[in-house]
Amino acid sequence: MNLSRDMSIPGLYVHIPFCRSKCPYCGFFSVTATDLIPRWLDALEKEIILYEGRFNRFDSLYLGGGTPTILDTGALAGLVDRLFFYFDFCPDSEMTIEANPCDLTKEKIRALKSMGFNRVSLGIQSLDDDVLIFLGRKHTARQAENAFRALRYVGFENISVDLIYGIPGQSKDRWMKTLNRAVALQPEHLSCYQLTMEKKTLFGAMMKKGRFRPLGEEEEKACFLLNSEFLERNGYLHYEISSFAR
Repeated sequence: MNLSRDMSIPGLYVHIPFCRSKCPYCGFFSVTATDLIPRWLDALEKEIILYEGRFNRFDSLYLGGGTPTILDTGALAGLVDRLFFYFDFCPDSEMTIEANPCDLTKEKIRALKSMGFNRVSLGIQSLDDDVLIFLGRKHTARQAENAFRALRYVGFENISVDLIYGIPGQSKDRWMKTLNRAVALQPEHLSCYQLTMEKKTLFGAMMKKGRFRPLGEEEEKACFLLNSEFLERNGYLHYEISSFAR
């Protein structure tokens, strides 16, 4: 990971707000009305045109969500073409797309590669099937690992993995199994996010009703230090609260 990039050159973030279902912990804006995607793409193109010429150059593109890979390959390719037509990007720009393991067939991965994406942020969240069910995720641990390996097979050399810790009732040993399995994949980047109970989420409502409690302050501290010490021992630089890179 390049931590010495020129911070005077901006990066471009595009939010794709569609998901097949709403995860109970997620506080980011998203909708499940995928029938709106064509209209949304038309509206986004109009907004892109409005911003044409307002920026000199971007050095990165990040498609986040939501679930960007919910778009079919034609829609994604069309969006990327429009962005590169109306905006100027540096020749060596980092192009990242957030991906759901469920979406990553080899055909889709090859299409992403051909569009110019050179980095994938993979929303694994856990490599414990019970935790994945609790989090409302639709993939299994094995499917997530297979998606990662498929990305490598197609040629992606820069992959980030998202994980969530601090699950109510999850033991240290079970969390360490997920961390060990994630490190065994050898991603270039790991994001370890503590589960938070956002007010306007299902988990937030459940916590308010006393269905479960978040981690206490000492538990939070212990988990944070555990992540940092373990990942640094495995060659990762802890460069930001939740972020590790090698």
